[in-house]
Amino acid sequence: MKLAELLLETGADGDLREVGELLAWWLENAEVPFPSAHFDWNITFVKWARRLGDHDSARAGAQRALALMARGPIFSRHPTVGLVDANEATAMWLRSVAENV
Repeated sequence: MKLAELLLETGADGDLREVGELLAWWLENAEVPFPSAHFDWNITFVKWARRLGDHDSARAGAQRALALMARGPIFSRHPTVGLVDANEATAMWLRSVAENV
């Protein structure tokens, strides 16, 4: 995920294909139960979809990220492990993308 994020931030439009491949690979292969990891994936996905001009996919990714933000604890003995820790600016941006794109 970090490479996909880095390519989006510093790469050229030619790197978008590789970002898509990295996102697809993570989704198919990562066995991560933490909502925070899936939230990070969706944030990168939204940015990638917007760069591609795919507003429907960006909207769907933002909606998934918002749902992950609202999710409660997944481990009863460790209630804060894996929770999404996003600031209000990120939440506002996601709501904007989810509603408007």
